[in-house]
Amino acid sequence: MKEINESRSSARSVLRLNHVVFDKISFSRHGFMNQSEDETEVKLKMGVAIKKYDADKYTVSLQVLAEKEEEYSVEIQITGYCSIADDCGMRDAILKKNAVAILFPYVRAQLTLITSQPEIEPIVLPVFNISTIIDNMDISIQE
Repeated sequence: MKEINESRSSARSVLRLNHVVFDKISFSRHGFMNQSEDETEVKLKMGVAIKKYDADKYTVSLQVLAEKEEEYSVEIQITGYCSIADDCGMRDAILKKNAVAILFPYVRAQLTLITSQPEIEPIVLPVFNISTIIDNMDISIQE
């Protein structure tokens, strides 16, 4: 058992997140909660952008837009500054899936926090299968 623990502690990921920052956190109120029985649904959009900015260095940005018609709109964008070898065989898949999967919980928590205010029904996003969502998005790495 001890040998397994030692080998795990020396294992390193090929992806390294050097910095994680929120680029934008925006909330705009357009009105008040709909009091009628017809509940207005929240429209969500998600976008991912990956850019190379130096040898073996990339930014991975995740943007989530939430809008409840005639009530509010929210925009949250987070960026991870990543290092991964350009010659890594799975570089694109790791940047697209793993980096986004690491960033998503931060956006999820911020979205809940910003909508947990007076006279707003909080948005609590369910746990998503990020891999499946990313597979359905057209994401290219800007070199």
